[in-house]
Amino acid sequence: MSELSIKSVKTVCPYCGVGCGMVLDTDGQKVLKVTGDKKHPANFGRLCTKGQTSAQVLTNSGRMESAFVRNDRSHQPVKTSIAQAISYTAKRLRDILDQHGPDAISFYVSGQMSIESQYLANKLAKGFVRTNNIESNSRLCMASAGAGYKLSLGSDAPPGSYQDFDHTHLFLVMGSNMADCHPILYLRMMDRVKAE
Repeated sequence: MSELSIKSVKTVCPYCGVGCGMVLDTDGQKVLKVTGDKKHPANFGRLCTKGQTSAQVLTNSGRMESAFVRNDRSHQPVKTSIAQAISYTAKRLRDILDQHGPDAISFYVSGQMSIESQYLANKLAKGFVRTNNIESNSRLCMASAGAGYKLSLGSDAPPGSYQDFDHTHLFLVMGSNMADCHPILYLRMMDRVKAE
């Protein structure tokens, strides 16, 4: 493969929510290499283990590469085309809606979805199905944090910015294992602690 056919694409890591900048080298079919974006203000080129190894997940995820349909709960799933699986799913959803109404269907979506995917899931739930029964682990995970922010700081959003790490003289971390959950922010915090 020639160097000319490899394209570098800037993106954001999908894992913990810190928003680390990444550069993906791709041949147009698969991701060949992942590096941290040295110019990105969240991570300045650093990536945690998940970010560093995301090319492996993207190219060799072990996920199903075909659609499967189970015509009856007692039967094994049968491989089918994506178009047939979508048609089958749409028909089943329509049958449930017609028979039981919109509140018979609910959605639980992942906080790891892209903003565009979250938008489409909400559009499907609220715009097409016409139900408010959609929930996300991103909201449920942040419910206690949001309540804590509101009570202690007067706002239900995390205060400040990552650049504040470089100027503060005090870090108060409660109920979080930053080293495991947000390793790049943890490293930034430790850089500041060492600088003091």
